[in-house]
Amino acid sequence: MVIALIFDTLLLIALIAAIWRGGTIERLGAALCILATVLTVVSSPLRIRFQGVRLDLLTIDMATLLAFVALARASRRFWPIWAFGFAVANISTNVVGAWVPRVPLFAYLTGLGIYAYLALSVLLLGTFSLPRSANPWLRHGGRGAAFGGNPTHARSCD
Repeated sequence: MVIALIFDTLLLIALIAAIWRGGTIERLGAALCILATVLTVVSSPLRIRFQGVRLDLLTIDMATLLAFVALARASRRFWPIWAFGFAVANISTNVVGAWVPRVPLFAYLTGLGIYAYLALSVLLLGTFSLPRSANPWLRHGGRGAAFGGNPTHARSCD
């Protein structure tokens, strides 16, 4: 219970920081983290016993991974790449849990949970590393017109 409250607090801090100080990519990242959390909570009844890897949670994790790929491709910011890496590690933990059913439950569940904390932490790091005086091109993603960037400059940088 305490761990869930810590996570919820970190999620709320990340959302507030992204709205207050972040750019478009940080706000989208915070929205993604909130959506993934809500979907996970809704699909996980509170009084269910652990029954191994669940396809619904794996689907949410895979969608989150793909969304972080989209954010990383749309941005010049560093943190979506790190968040993508944590999502890959999360998927890997699911795969190992399916292939090695005798893995200790504590190790499996800890492996799944730690990557969510790390993704939120890197979102916070990315939000606070964005300079307050960042130009609109960087603040809104920095890769083309899709996020308000300068498409001419984005093509010359790639």
